[in-house]
Amino acid sequence: MDLDVAGDHRRMQLSELEEWREKAYLNSKIYKERVKRWHGKRIKKKEFAPRDKVLLFNSRVKLSGLGNSGVNGKDHLR
Repeated sequence: MDLDVAGDHRRMQLSELEEWREKAYLNSKIYKERVKRWHGKRIKKKEFAPRDKVLLFNSRVKLSGLGNSGVNGKDHLR
């Protein structure tokens, strides 16, 4: 009899844990959507006319001597 009661108690605990997990997932999803909207509202629209000079941003530019120095810590720019 005690095993049946313990089993029922454990199933209730697992069920409550699953409910908490689902609530946390939904709350994080709502939070991400709200933050995305908040940031999206603050993006300024930029309009360029022909012959305007603009500064282009290249995200792939790597500066030597900064950050990770290569595989296994060895300098890759010998």
